[in-house]
Amino acid sequence: GAGSSPPDASKRWRMPCDADSDGEELVLCSDCQLPIGELFYDSAACDGRSQAPLLHAECKAQLVLREFVEKEEAARQSDQRLKQRRHMDYGIGWQPNLIPRNADQLTYLGSK
Repeated sequence: GAGSSPPDASKRWRMPCDADSDGEELVLCSDCQLPIGELFYDSAACDGRSQAPLLHAECKAQLVLREFVEKEEAARQSDQRLKQRRHMDYGIGWQPNLIPRNADQLTYLGSK
């Protein structure tokens, strides 16, 4: 879920950190590596990991979109494999050896 304040120091050991010009420690977004502000997302809320990285809202949206596209592509490939298997099992589809040849008919008509 969305956080409303920066994480406490006890959680910082597992997150990428950097220091600003004043020497103040900043927690970085695990996706874009920019400092986390006051609003952030903890991806553990979505995938159940106990030590998940923190993300900006836009980075979280991009992550969700990437995951969705990957799942859709995997489903499309699975459907394509099933379709190919069914075509093979039931002999569905175009095959060059099944094209009728007119050579026999031309020979027959040409000989009369």
